[in-house]
Amino acid sequence: MENSKNERYFTDDFIIKVVSGEATKDEINILNDRMSKDDELKQRYIQISKAWTVSSLYPHISKFNAYTAWEKITPAIKRSQRKEKENNKTLNKFLRIAATWILLFSLGGITSYVVFKNLSQSIFAEEFSSPIETTSPLGSRSFLLLPDKTKVWLNAGSKLIYHQNYGLQTREVELIGEGYFDVETNPEKPFIVHAKDLKVKAFGTSFNVKAYPEEESIETTLVEGKVTVEGKLKKQKDFVEKLAPNQKLTFIQEIEKTDIIKNSSAPIEIHEAESELEDIHKPTINVETNVQTEKYTSWKDDKWIIEGEFLDDLIVLLERRFNVDMELTDSKLRDYKFSGTIRRETIEQVMEILKYAAPISYKIDKSNITIHLDSKREKNYKSL
Repeated sequence: MENSKNERYFTDDFIIKVVSGEATKDEINILNDRMSKDDELKQRYIQISKAWTVSSLYPHISKFNAYTAWEKITPAIKRSQRKEKENNKTLNKFLRIAATWILLFSLGGITSYVVFKNLSQSIFAEEFSSPIETTSPLGSRSFLLLPDKTKVWLNAGSKLIYHQNYGLQTREVELIGEGYFDVETNPEKPFIVHAKDLKVKAFGTSFNVKAYPEEESIETTLVEGKVTVEGKLKKQKDFVEKLAPNQKLTFIQEIEKTDIIKNSSAPIEIHEAESELEDIHKPTINVETNVQTEKYTSWKDDKWIIEGEFLDDLIVLLERRFNVDMELTDSKLRDYKFSGTIRRETIEQVMEILKYAAPISYKIDKSNITIHLDSKREKNYKSL
């Protein structure tokens, strides 16, 4: 019985020594060997490692004795063991995990990157790399704070994906849609955004990335700091662009000829596509300087700036922001441009503003909005 007690104490204490980075290489190898033969020990290691990683995000405690803390929580474990015999094993398992969390949160503050460096092949590394998804539904905007204090705003219809081990070795996220990033400075770990075919790398920077799946273009707008934008091209060499503040990079993705033919409204022969559309499918990169970044980032605030947007493009933005479906009934409406600032207006108020800015009429049926051309007002509009 005493040997079992000592073995258990040694096991938990030994795991804590490994995850805290205090174990030698030989001790790490010993633990790996034992885990390969003992599934229960392997699961115990996963529990303690996860708790330790979370605890590393908390402030340091200047004076703490790990062994004293362990002694204090040992009675709780003993009580849970007695309770287990009376009831069931589930309660005991829960209390053991809770006791370990108490110890590890008390220890807090010792970084756990050593675990990943020395045990990169361990089961914990696999278990702790599962993705976390944050979604901003249509009609809303979201804000989240990443574990390293990087701030992220997500526009409507967007998703951010990162892993549970974010910040331990790398700081990488995947963006689907549009996001604004205020990155916490860390020279040793660049912050990387994967957005379709682009990779945006920054250290301590504020920038906006727009990469909706249904749009061909990907935009990166730099507010402050520096970023490097890397692109993957299928039929050309990869590119790397460095942006300075107030610069905006637009990347038009490669369009396959089959897609051009499929989306063409007029019939077209295959050989015509090969000869006449040779240049259309190629990806393009454009960098603008001295841009007014607020135009591309104001969506996250109460003041949304619209500048020179064709109605055809504007309704896409309105559909996302207000979670509505909009339809233009006349192709002439596509040529009208709009500029202005929207603050906290409802979609009804926005439509009234558009009505006075252009010769249109509209009908709202729940979440469906139909926009028509007002022929009488069109004549007056042209005369002006």
